[in-house]
Amino acid sequence: MNHTLLVCSLFILFSAGEPKAQNVCDENDKIVLSSRVIPFSSYALIPSSNVGGSMFYCSAMMNANHGGGFQLDYIDTYDGGMDGYPNVRAGGSKVGGQWIVGEKAVVGMPVQIKDIHPNMSFVWESTQTNALDADDKWMSSINFIFDINGSETSEPINAERDYDLVVKAQSHNFSDDLNDQAEVLNNKIYFFARNTDGSLKPYELTLDGLVYTYAIRYKFFVDTGDKDDKAHIKLIPYGSNGAPSVANINIKHLIATTKDYIQYAAIPEPYLSLAHEKIAGDNTWLKAIAAGYEVYTGESTLKVDQFKLYPEGDNTTSIFHPENEKRLSVYPNPSNGLFYIKGARVESIAVFNIQGQCLCREFYAQELDLSFLSAGQYYMQLTTTLDYTEVHKIQVL
Repeated sequence: MNHTLLVCSLFILFSAGEPKAQNVCDENDKIVLSSRVIPFSSYALIPSSNVGGSMFYCSAMMNANHGGGFQLDYIDTYDGGMDGYPNVRAGGSKVGGQWIVGEKAVVGMPVQIKDIHPNMSFVWESTQTNALDADDKWMSSINFIFDINGSETSEPINAERDYDLVVKAQSHNFSDDLNDQAEVLNNKIYFFARNTDGSLKPYELTLDGLVYTYAIRYKFFVDTGDKDDKAHIKLIPYGSNGAPSVANINIKHLIATTKDYIQYAAIPEPYLSLAHEKIAGDNTWLKAIAAGYEVYTGESTLKVDQFKLYPEGDNTTSIFHPENEKRLSVYPNPSNGLFYIKGARVESIAVFNIQGQCLCREFYAQELDLSFLSAGQYYMQLTTTLDYTEVHKIQVL
């Protein structure tokens, strides 16, 4: 078998996609926010009352083709902890005292977890300037708004939001301890998903051959009233690559992972039963997803350049399939070099080393001889004739 050596890119969950509109507004097009607004269907902008400075958008940042976005020129004026969470929200929102239900055709919500389209995804890009001074403290994150007890059109009640999911992105002067807190401290207790050797069991995302690793933390509350019924999951980036500024994330697989990874965290009772009861139940409603910033101190410019929902997936981006949901199989693995693929007809195979360099590529093959490679771990990207892509971690002996 002849191997073609070339430059190729690995796309799973992240893609730069088409060029993004810049967060630059003409002064005549600049709309400064003083309250919650819905600039177009199912996309809202949510300022926070304690957040100093100005939050604004323009026509290029809020429209049906682009999704939502904003710029926050932040100044700390609040004498306390977190000032607030200014964000752009896709889905349902409360504006003017009224809960406005999201439109499924636009954002795919409200939807019960069991009915989420397998390719539903969102594109998220955030950038910052003048945000790395010693007194700057902020965190960019995605927050999922679930509703366990409500109906399709009801407003999620904060006191009854017993399943929270947060994905942390970029941050400054904001660190998370990656050790379990197995004893109650400050009314909290939490545990990370781990491998059998005690190392973190990561949720892995890949962009252009770079692997981004996220620790999955399960947090519970003690003696805090309504919050004692809550399971709070946070994905925390760690490792040398940090978190990417541009992401395309498959929603159904991400939610499924929060449930699947419970088994890898050393959660004791009664918190284990609470996790199984509250996390990613089939009938739980997903009402909205918010992209924004927790802001604390300093002066900085914080932007959500783009946040857009694709109810049935973004066709320009391949979709990641977790190991336990892959439709293709690669065997034997590990192997002395000869790998076979079954499950669907393969259009192309690309192999990358752990540094993200593309080593070889084949077309229309169901087997691949990699005996010419040195022993070690590699990534095999498989694209089928049915236009879906999977990436498998392989080992050459």
